[in-house]
Amino acid sequence: MTSIVHDRLPLSAVCLTLALVVSGAPADAQPPQPLPNMGQQITPLAPLGSQFQGLNPGLPAPAQDWLASNAVTSVVSPDGKTLLVMTSGFNRINVGTVAPPTGTNPWDPALSNEYVFVYDISNSTPVQKQVVQIATTYNGIAFDPSGSAFYVGGCAYDLIHVVTRNAAGVWTDQFPQGALSLGHRLGLGLNLEPNGATAVNSQVGVYPCAAGVAISKDGQTLVAANYYNDSITV
Repeated sequence: MTSIVHDRLPLSAVCLTLALVVSGAPADAQPPQPLPNMGQQITPLAPLGSQFQGLNPGLPAPAQDWLASNAVTSVVSPDGKTLLVMTSGFNRINVGTVAPPTGTNPWDPALSNEYVFVYDISNSTPVQKQVVQIATTYNGIAFDPSGSAFYVGGCAYDLIHVVTRNAAGVWTDQFPQGALSLGHRLGLGLNLEPNGATAVNSQVGVYPCAAGVAISKDGQTLVAANYYNDSITV
């Protein structure tokens, strides 16, 4: 199965020597990157114990081997045992294929999502435990101080996703009823609809809103920085 490799790969720094591959190439095919005019090379495999792990969201056939790209943000739980890695941007799949769209072929809404990969980092080797699908997101993600929830910016939906953990340790997105609305009535400019009114999972028009999410130490206040709306929601 062919994986999509994108030109733009904003790879987030990940703790505990976890290096995340955002292309379909195997780890042993990744050559060191030369540094121009310095006679040196750099590779994420240099630290002792580091490794590559592909971001496979576990989609149904025919995309079962497809790897997500654009891991942009990572965050660690308050107890230091859980790592979240969020993707953003271009994880869109055509109906019945694993290739970018051509002509008028639509995105498959069941397969075209962004993802939060959940890793157990309580031991020396990170273990992927779950993947939470988010229809569309951009950059913002934050752990609740309790460690029992995290928050993800919802982009074109104009809201914040609330993802909670049950007693069995399974993470569930509370969208749509449990989401936090950002309440933008108008976008920037004359008679522009807010980002929340933009079509989702289409080939065009998926614009980000919440570019950054932060929460207070007591867990009582959440702040979202709204990209393309030039505002902060509290």
